[in-house]
Amino acid sequence: MECFCERSVLAMTYPPNNLNSVMAEKGVLQRMLLFVWEVPEFLQHKMRSEQIAKAGTVEEINQPIEQYVKALLELYKITKARFEEVGGDPLKTMTFTRDFNDVLQLEYENMRRYLQNTRSDVNAIASNFTTRLMKILIKMSVLCSVASAPSMLDKSDRFKVTGHNVRQAATIVRQCYMTLVDWLERSLKASRSSITEVSLESFFSNVYDKIDKDEEGYVNKSIFFKEVKNKAKKSQAQIYRHYEVIRHKFDEMKVGRSVFVKYNKGDEE
Repeated sequence: MECFCERSVLAMTYPPNNLNSVMAEKGVLQRMLLFVWEVPEFLQHKMRSEQIAKAGTVEEINQPIEQYVKALLELYKITKARFEEVGGDPLKTMTFTRDFNDVLQLEYENMRRYLQNTRSDVNAIASNFTTRLMKILIKMSVLCSVASAPSMLDKSDRFKVTGHNVRQAATIVRQCYMTLVDWLERSLKASRSSITEVSLESFFSNVYDKIDKDEEGYVNKSIFFKEVKNKAKKSQAQIYRHYEVIRHKFDEMKVGRSVFVKYNKGDEE
């Protein structure tokens, strides 16, 4: 197996803006194994507190680098010996057991089932990742088999990709596409809500044109908002929230405890 890899890990502290549109329109992200996780506020608070506590101090951190270096070197030597054993033929280096394809098919069905339980817009984007994720699952299954070779005393059991290896790889891949789909669910829902609220401006304009106004064009704010709420069939909170977005297009005048608003048509032009 030859793999000319230019990237192995994409790590971000936060999902970038318009990530969902990039997923839908570009093919770059589909080539990677993505794990999308929006770090909850309580963890961010914990990390910041630890950062503050250690500010101004010098800390030495010793990682077991030598241990991992030796393990990877041993893995390389065993794999190289296997490669030479089969005459340097990469297609004969790994063999596959009968249950490999059965478990792979099962994991594919599990992935499809998970996607089918999502909204159609989420399914459309997430489905773009299915083919690539299955290829990644196959590659990771092979890597799991290779990684387990040093622990097998019987050499005849080494370098066989089994259903167990597929399940090992699936614990990683499954978690990645589940978090990806969950993030898309939230992201696209927020995007639709934003688009919906932007479209509310037409309701403000239409209601203002038809509602009774005084000689200067002012209308009672409470009555005006109630009419917009009924026409748009949105909650009062949504109406007030969107009004803050277009507030610059209105003049407000307070008379006693009542507030009156006037829509500036000139700002639309």
